Amino acid sequence: MLLQSDQAQVFIVETAGQAAVMATLQIVVSTGEGGLVGWVKDVVVDQSHRGKGVGCMLLDHLQQ
Repeated sequence: MLLQSDQAQVFIVETAGQAAVMATLQIVVSTGEGGLVGWVKDVVVDQSHRGKGVGCMLLDHLQQ
């Protein structure tokens, strides 16, 4: 469903050809913000990459 929506994106960070981090971002209307916002819905970090900053790197990228 997300891959077919123009209101959502899936982001994947790879290291050595393997997925290290995956996150989904959905564009939704926020009544609190008064407009469209990006809602980070899911963040999954592969166990072997936890504590190395790759999840934070992806979240920093999504905030821009």
